[in-house]
Amino acid sequence: MQKDLKIAASARVGRVRLTVGNLFLMSSFYQDVIGLSVIRQESHSVVLGVDDDVILELIAMPSGELVANRPGLFHLAILLPDRTHLAAWFRHLLESGHQLSGAADHLVSEALYLADPEGNGIEIYADRPRGEWRHESGRIKMATNRLDLQALFNDAGKEAWEGRLPVSSSLGHVHLQVNDLAAGLHFYESVLGLEHMTSYPGAEFLAAGGYHHHVGINTWNSAGSEKRSEELLGLKSFSLLLPDEGEIKQIIDRATGNGFDISTSDDVPVLSDPSGNNITLEIDR
Repeated sequence: MQKDLKIAASARVGRVRLTVGNLFLMSSFYQDVIGLSVIRQESHSVVLGVDDDVILELIAMPSGELVANRPGLFHLAILLPDRTHLAAWFRHLLESGHQLSGAADHLVSEALYLADPEGNGIEIYADRPRGEWRHESGRIKMATNRLDLQALFNDAGKEAWEGRLPVSSSLGHVHLQVNDLAAGLHFYESVLGLEHMTSYPGAEFLAAGGYHHHVGINTWNSAGSEKRSEELLGLKSFSLLLPDEGEIKQIIDRATGNGFDISTSDDVPVLSDPSGNNITLEIDR
């Protein structure tokens, strides 16, 4: 891909929008267990985040259908400022009685995994310093190694859980299920302009600005499945945050040039990947 087709280095992912069957249950979970705060609440939706930084929007859809093996969200990933805060959150999770679904040392980061009450995956993680990230053959080196949970728990020390995630937490990345890995890679690299950072069996990872990944895609459960449809619970969209209107126009031009349609929602451009996962193109404010 030509250098001038790459997305701005400052681009990042913004809010994830989920359609949910039980708004009260899901809102309570993301507050009490994950540690997000309510930013705005209406009868049919709740916006949650850290301080004023929106991470998640829950939209009630009681009639929605829950189907696991389709394109959609594999997990949303919340980045904590450091390992000490990750350890404090881990201790809080154990004390709350909830269990992890997994944990991993990815070399570039340390990650804890769980699911919300409707089965949406969640990753809570902390990055290692960029100076410690390694590269092989032009790709960033990542792995899924065993994470020493006892050592992590011990590192919480006397760090107290304040009931909410620390202010500098953010949405670090999203990991999506797609039905065709090659088509997904082409879209996120050549249309959105993300850089292909590394591959894993059945998965690809892409980013802006040299990060290990802002978007992951996989076909582990969804290869060859139908495209995502609006009546399904789960991912409605995620936001790609860009520095200015010029960056948004470049993506729209690349999308239309590659045969992808652009729609709008609340005057915000919306683009769908080949599997039907929706991305809103927004200015990072």
